[in-house]
Amino acid sequence: MVIGADLEKIIIVGGGGNAKVIASILLKLNTYKIIGYVDFTDKGKLLEIPFLGKDDKIDYYLKKNKELSAVIGVGQTKVDRLRFDIFLNLKQKKINLPAIISPRTILNREVNVDEATIIYDNCVINSGTTIGKCVIVNTGSIIEHDCMIGDFVHISPGSVIGGGVSIGENSFIGLGAKVIQSVKICPDCLIGAGSVVLKDCSEPGVYVGVPAKRIK
Repeated sequence: MVIGADLEKIIIVGGGGNAKVIASILLKLNTYKIIGYVDFTDKGKLLEIPFLGKDDKIDYYLKKNKELSAVIGVGQTKVDRLRFDIFLNLKQKKINLPAIISPRTILNREVNVDEATIIYDNCVINSGTTIGKCVIVNTGSIIEHDCMIGDFVHISPGSVIGGGVSIGENSFIGLGAKVIQSVKICPDCLIGAGSVVLKDCSEPGVYVGVPAKRIK
């Protein structure tokens, strides 16, 4: 585990597989001291990072350190509001929620990344793109130039987002999905794994296939 009094102290919220990957990124960054993780249940050590208890333990550590940070380690496999609820709860506690960006990813010039967003290993995000709050840009994803990625979006591993694409908040882009240039995806859409989006998704729902079509 990272040690050092001058490092920013951080707690991971969640103890599953996604949290484990985030812990690996934090350790590579070498700018945080990971205090531990919180979850509903003790899942044992997370890459040697200890279990602290349930979410109320965050309040205990905040009293000891007003500059404490947190990262949301809870993943997402569908369109839901879980990460949104966790984010709001942490904001109410006034805890810092930094963007976490893997040192093994590429962010080109004029890319803006908002708080609580996590960008995993081997991603490429090109110039002019804006990424909102609490977004997951998962392993190996490509987001081309001048895209707008809304709050609480999850872009799954291996996805490719063409230039000038807009993705509305709380949408989920499945494994290996592709979105061609200039397409607009409205909020609360799920794009199925391997799907190819060739035209705007103007209604919330599930879109699958090549080309992607709304099925519900």
